[in-house]
Amino acid sequence: MAQEESSTKLIYVYAFIPTSDYKDSPMEDKEAIEPSERIEYQHHGEITAVVCRVPEEDYKEERLQKKVEDMQWLQVKAFHHHELMNILHEKYTVVPLKFGTIFESWESLEQMMEEKKESITEQFAFLADKEEWNIKVYADKDTFMNNVVENSEEMEQKKADIEAMPAGKKFFEKKKLANFAEEKAIEKIRSYCQDLHDHLKTLSEASDVKKNWERKVTGREEDMSLNGVYLVDAPKKQQFLSYIEAERSEAEEKDSGFYYEVTGPWPSYHFSNFTAAEGVKG
Repeated sequence: MAQEESSTKLIYVYAFIPTSDYKDSPMEDKEAIEPSERIEYQHHGEITAVVCRVPEEDYKEERLQKKVEDMQWLQVKAFHHHELMNILHEKYTVVPLKFGTIFESWESLEQMMEEKKESITEQFAFLADKEEWNIKVYADKDTFMNNVVENSEEMEQKKADIEAMPAGKKFFEKKKLANFAEEKAIEKIRSYCQDLHDHLKTLSEASDVKKNWERKVTGREEDMSLNGVYLVDAPKKQQFLSYIEAERSEAEEKDSGFYYEVTGPWPSYHFSNFTAAEGVKG
């Protein structure tokens, strides 16, 4: 793969795709992460690297570390990277690499591909005909606390016990009662989300539960109670989505306090266990 390269250009690597897939259905011309460049497809046996050239002054390791602190620059570049992953995923099996995976030369990239070709081709086999879906469930804790207060026999007994107490003790016991209602509400929410996740696992090839986001990040009044990712095989996709839709519809009809957010299909960001060395590699 003889290439003429400028000393001022580095190689930005987006992803790996199977060479056979690309040759069967070549991708149309695409603008690269730097608009002056175009996406390129470098073949190495069964593996094709999706790459572009980027200026050394912006993407050299120490310079890139400073650039990503510029949120406006990062947002534009990360959006481009993400959008290209989605386009590739529509046509090919994709092993996605992290934003900012850079190599100094074609030779160093080819060397890495040769050294890790077994790992990459194993990922092709594992990820073929699969999609990643993200299921977020939000819960209105007040709704669940009210349900506990109104429908719990244990709660009714505690309230009756409090009414029989001296006035001075009632104040503190009522505070304990509020804490009890909150604990029961949280318990119900966790149980629901665990049951949902356990069932979705049976419809997935792989799954993971990520950290819940805080309200200041989501911008919602409800708490995020499940942030699950699922790798779904094509034959089970409709069953997977139909189950989620049925659960969401039931939650809405019963005004249960649960709200769903379903996004996908995505490239398999969370289930590709191949990681190229990050940063500039010579």
